Amino acid sequence: MKKTLLIPAALLALTFTACRETTPAEQAAAPDQTAVLVPNGDPTAGDLADSAGNKMERAGDKMADAWNNIDWNTPVAKDWNEVNDKDIEVRGNEKYGIYSMGEDVMFALNSAELSATAKKKVSAVAKSINQRYKDAHIRIYGLADVTGDPNYNMELSQKRAEAVRAQLMADGLHADRVTVHGLGEAGASGGANKADRRVKIIALN
Repeated sequence: MKKTLLIPAALLALTFTACRETTPAEQAAAPDQTAVLVPNGDPTAGDLADSAGNKMERAGDKMADAWNNIDWNTPVAKDWNEVNDKDIEVRGNEKYGIYSMGEDVMFALNSAELSATAKKKVSAVAKSINQRYKDAHIRIYGLADVTGDPNYNMELSQKRAEAVRAQLMADGLHADRVTVHGLGEAGASGGANKADRRVKIIALN
């Protein structure tokens, strides 16, 4: 008779335990984990890698959106006292800074080598970035006018961006945060327009 009564009691206790809601104190004590759903058993290394990959992909998408939302026509910054070179145009806000320099003051014709004067200008930009965007991601864009062969202009714009990257790294910016993008004649207005021959450095927090 006692065994007969014990069985329903045990079943009732198990049901109560399964249905009971977790208290706030228990929730706070539980470790913060990202759930990895697997059909059977414990998560494998592959499952965990997939979960980490998804997180990285979401972070990458967020960063891509931030780059796409940059307004290249953001008003010129007039109170950035650390940049007082008339050859450097600065636009920006607390989220990003756009530093533009004409290639005619950076490079000789058909050259991708920075002059001594140009290196000082890039160093001035590096100083501003270190002051305002210490841990920012940096993109360097090289642009060309439409004179000459398009393939040559693309290659030259890439090499010029790489030369600027090398100088920024020499001035203390981390290599893994600086990427180069040769745009060639993209966005050029036509002809031998000096305004089309530019190097733009963008720092994004």
